[in-house]
Amino acid sequence: MNRKIFIWGGILFAILPILVSTGASLFASSHGCQLNEGSPSPCVVGGVDYADTLYGLGLFFFYMFITIPVGGVIAAIGFLKKDKSALVGNTVPSSKPSKKLIWTGLLLIFIPPVVYNILVLFILRGGMDVPIISILASIAGPLAGFATMFCVPLGVVVLIVGIVRYFKSKN
Repeated sequence: MNRKIFIWGGILFAILPILVSTGASLFASSHGCQLNEGSPSPCVVGGVDYADTLYGLGLFFFYMFITIPVGGVIAAIGFLKKDKSALVGNTVPSSKPSKKLIWTGLLLIFIPPVVYNILVLFILRGGMDVPIISILASIAGPLAGFATMFCVPLGVVVLIVGIVRYFKSKN
């Protein structure tokens, strides 16, 4: 299979709950409805009450506890999978794959905590609409747990593997 399918499929699978919850919030706010994770609020659009549907879609972000780690593993498989075109012919192995592993490891270690802190700053400033703040608050909590439980340890492992491969290719 193509590497890009693994990479983009893993990323899409990981962020799908965020997209669904954001879509539900945008629909609710554009029709003057309130959406929160406490209980369904009445939302009548065109004579149909969408309260329960929006409530269920709004809670979809809880699936991030499953989809982000699984999607991260799928994307990591895509990053680590060898490109078949590089195996054709007698070529000297390069250090580029190990450099990619080093950069991937560093990104896995540093990006989630940075994103989490940016979200917290936006929430604390309070300069946004209320539905957006509730979405950011609902994303910030799982993101913090995800960053500490999955990304940082995985990033350390990928970084170590990249460094070891880099020095082995130099010898």
